[in-house]
Amino acid sequence: MSRPDPVLRTSKKCAGCGKKITSNRYALKIVCYAAYDGLEIRPEDLSEDLSAQIDRQIRSLKNVPARRLCDEVVKYWKYSLCSACAAKYRRSPLKGLKKTVSKKISTVRRKKSAHKNTK
Repeated sequence: MSRPDPVLRTSKKCAGCGKKITSNRYALKIVCYAAYDGLEIRPEDLSEDLSAQIDRQIRSLKNVPARRLCDEVVKYWKYSLCSACAAKYRRSPLKGLKKTVSKKISTVRRKKSAHKNTK
């Protein structure tokens, strides 16, 4: 049996609404990981010397922080929710996703536009 997460065990503030949790507290754990869609290996792939390609890949990743590389493979989030926010999440877990993604895209576009105007 795993030990309880200390962050979730002690958090008394709802990550959804920001209010203090006074009654039932719900733990929300989200995992986003790179999907594996399979790999097709052909006989000619086995006859190729891939060492140069592997060396290039290793060199390209040498200066990338380990945390960034790990986050590209799997990322975990842990939150405490109040009863009301937990119920909202259970009804529609992806409801805010489109809004969040749209907001980030528009922020990037504004930054690019501002950068072009300063040149």
